[in-house]
Amino acid sequence: IALVINLAFFLMADTYPNLTMQTKTRTFWLAIVITIILALLAQTDLIFSSVTISGEGIKPNPGPLIPLFLLHTVLGLGGGLYKLIKKFKKSEGVEKDQIKILLFGTFLMFLLIMLSNVVLVLVFKTSGFVSFLPLYTIVFTGFVSYAIAKHGLFNLKVLATQLLVTVL
Repeated sequence: IALVINLAFFLMADTYPNLTMQTKTRTFWLAIVITIILALLAQTDLIFSSVTISGEGIKPNPGPLIPLFLLHTVLGLGGGLYKLIKKFKKSEGVEKDQIKILLFGTFLMFLLIMLSNVVLVLVFKTSGFVSFLPLYTIVFTGFVSYAIAKHGLFNLKVLATQLLVTVL
């Protein structure tokens, strides 16, 4: 699921605040295909060779293709972070406030993921925290929720109206 989270975050950062994608169609489909391939490989022992379950918890053991998994994480989350920073510099007013909150939540999520999924795995050869990755998205989700409530992020009233009009 981490691979899908990486891709979804990048695409969200790419399209926000508009509903049009900034990334070229070819790049978009390449990212989809690579994500699918890596997700399929994650079901083998090539990304994670095994899982050790002990009294200390669940510990996935890295396989030979773990660098591809980590590269996908860096490109997906790092690329999304880069896109949000560029948009923050160009934005003004409420949009700037919204992007600032998104950036802060993204930065915290990205930092936690890089520490536990890259530094600890590659430098310290431990993957005990890899399974916590989905929890780090809760940090991001909390900031998004705050931005929605406080600053009208994603303009949910307009989206809900459009949905109701379409359904009815």
